[in-house]
Amino acid sequence: MTKKEGQVKNRGLGACLMLTAAVIWGFAFSFQDRAGATLDTFGINALRFLIGGLVLIPVIYLFDRRATAPKRAVFALTRTELVGGIFCGLAIGIASCFQQAGILGADTGAGDAAFITALYVVMVPLISRLLGRRQPALVFVSALIAVVGFYFMTMADGGGFAPSVSDLFVLASAFVYSIHILVIDFYSPKSDGVRLSMVQFFTASLFSMPMMLFFERPTVTDVCAALPSLLYLGVFSCGVAYTFQVVGQKYASPAAASMLLSLESVFGAIGGALLLGERMSDMQILGAAIVFSAILLSQFADVLTAKCRRRGRENKRCHKRRSL
Repeated sequence: MTKKEGQVKNRGLGACLMLTAAVIWGFAFSFQDRAGATLDTFGINALRFLIGGLVLIPVIYLFDRRATAPKRAVFALTRTELVGGIFCGLAIGIASCFQQAGILGADTGAGDAAFITALYVVMVPLISRLLGRRQPALVFVSALIAVVGFYFMTMADGGGFAPSVSDLFVLASAFVYSIHILVIDFYSPKSDGVRLSMVQFFTASLFSMPMMLFFERPTVTDVCAALPSLLYLGVFSCGVAYTFQVVGQKYASPAAASMLLSLESVFGAIGGALLLGERMSDMQILGAAIVFSAILLSQFADVLTAKCRRRGRENKRCHKRRSL
């Protein structure tokens, strides 16, 4: 296999991992809503991330046994994996608490939360610009369109703009999730993806655990009642999907990764309809369509910029050849 063929294969692998993660996360919104019937915000997050971290321990052990490189103990972490995992865990812990609080609110359903959360795809390039990275103009146009979509999704029955506290919590989670993606982009290429995920899950669980014990104090009966949802959230949403994100971002381009991850909003709406019987109003459907179009436009901007840069490099090479 040539180097170019290997790169194409890796990009395909990254795309498959991202798409699988989007499907799992989309349906996770409904399971978060179900778990909220007996548990509160911190309890759900503390237990789901604890399960996610525990699930990865045997995964790391099995991967290391099959690896040809020198084997490490499961908890033998590099400094980058430890520090990166802690930062990722704090980001995902804070974001998940905001998101869970919004989903448990009376005014934000699983489908609504999925589309509002997907705004992180627009926020990522905006934050990158604040950090000094140049961004195409279409990114800022898409941000304005997304704001219009958010307006329609949060309109009151009387036609006025009335975002609920729940909507604002989910919007805050989208902002912190965008920070999480940027942190992963920084640490993932330098780390073992599964170990990085394990550290972030245990960190996120430790972030929520004290507040669960102090403020909520769930009973064993409460945990058992929510156990099916917690297992989905811990094993699939955390252990599988977030690990797929970390590993997939090594191979997928940022534009392709964000595009595929944004599909969680679509699967979130599907999950809310199938599992919870949710129905969005006409205005909410219009808002969701506008938000999703803004997401696609923001990613098209990245693709268009990449093509222009490639053409620019090709033109320079052609100019040099003619000069010779």
